[in-house]
Formats: sequence, C-alpha cells, structure tokens
Amino acid sequence: MTGAYWDRIRRHYRAVEQMLMGARSRWVIDPYAWDFQAGIRMTPIEAALWHDIRAECAVLYPQYPVAGHFVDFGNPAAKVAIECDGAAFHQDAARDRARQQRIESAGWTVLRLSGAECSATDRYYVDADGRDRLEIGPARRLIRAAVLDHGIGEV
Repeated sequence: MTGAYWDRIRRHYRAVEQMLMGARSRWVIDPYAWDFQAGIRMTPIEAALWHDIRAECAVLYPQYPVAGHFVDFGNPAAKVAIECDGAAFHQDAARDRARQQRIESAGWTVLRLSGAECSATDRYYVDADGRDRLEIGPARRLIRAAVLDHGIGEV
C-alpha cells in the first residue's frame, strides 16, 4: 500500500480524534463505514478478526495510527491494540520487537494473535452426554478478555 493510502487513514483519524478519545466503550463513528470514510482495506485475517470484534461488541478501530505505526485494531481511549501476526508481514523479529516497544512506550497495551488464531472459527460439537456445546475460537477469547480487562465493550 502506498504512502497516500496511509496518509488518508491518518487524516481520517485525526479528524475524529477528539470524539474517539472520549469514548472508550461506545462507537462514535460508524464501525462499518471504513471503505467510505477512510478507504481502509483489511487483509483476510484482519477481516476474520473484525468479525469476532463485532460479535463480541468490542470497540476497536481498524488500522489505528499509534507512535508512527498502524496497529491492526486499536481503541485510543483505552490505549489497547490487537495485532494479527500473519507470517508474510512479520518476518523481521527484531523490527517487530522495536515496533511493539515504541507502541508500548506510548502507553499502549498490545495483544497479539497469530494469523491462524485470527482465522480460527468457533466450534460447535455434541459432548459425551449428548448436549450441544460451543467452543469459541482463540480470537474471541482474547477479545472477551480485552473487553473485561480494559472496558472496551459497547455500552
């Protein structure tokens, strides 16, 4: 993606920053208007995680700018980010550590999931007693914990 793409996203978030900073647990801009407002494009693993974020009623904004970087999903009021670690984008471990340290130095908590965890789906099954069960995937478990621990759930 080009520098113009990232500049457009920065301008979008700059325009709504004051509203976002006052709203930890509620949406202040349309969570489905990324294509129209900022032109944000998600990778397949980000799209899968976005589905789980919405299913858990978490308030996280895609491609949020933090400390000169873009986190996959971030809540600026709570300073919480969730990153999807797809193999193609994280091949330089030293660079990734330095990036995370800069983000954390800005006061943010960074939660990480592998690409496989971002894409994992919930599993429905019948237990030994014949009862229907649901086992939620790792992404939804992490998002639920973030909602509880950081107060980023929709109210």
